[in-house]
Amino acid sequence: TFFPTDNSLKNYVTGSTSVLSLAGLDLAETAFRLQTKPDGTLLGVMPMVIAVPAQLYNTALQLMGGPNLVVGTTPASGPNLNVFMGRYRIASSAYMDTTGSSVVWYMMADPETIATICVGFLDGIQTPTVETSDFDFNRLGLSMRGVLRFGVRKHEYRGAVKVKGAS
Repeated sequence: TFFPTDNSLKNYVTGSTSVLSLAGLDLAETAFRLQTKPDGTLLGVMPMVIAVPAQLYNTALQLMGGPNLVVGTTPASGPNLNVFMGRYRIASSAYMDTTGSSVVWYMMADPETIATICVGFLDGIQTPTVETSDFDFNRLGLSMRGVLRFGVRKHEYRGAVKVKGAS
């Protein structure tokens, strides 16, 4: 698979701290940044996007939002600086909630740097082709159809890290 659960490709994060939180972001970012090229050297690409299901969208907004955090009831309970503020672009889709888990999220590179998924268009035409035809003599009107010829495939597994989101 693209994100094997045995983490043989080093792009699957699991554990009790893998939920979308400060600790989860830190864990996912570290896993992403430690990925290597086939020759064993570091990949050297920074993550840019967090893809979350609809149920985690507001949590992602909170984590990327303000410069300060409330981590406890006393100043000694931890730092209050949000180092993740504005670091990642948030992408969210309700379709992620319908695939079986609403806690799984992804950290991805800029698709122009490393594309995890590729979309290809036949003959490079990225807009639908609309075709029309007159009906036979005994009917009034036109018949129309729209066709968009494209394909989608997995491209480079190092472009993303899948985070299980629960232990």
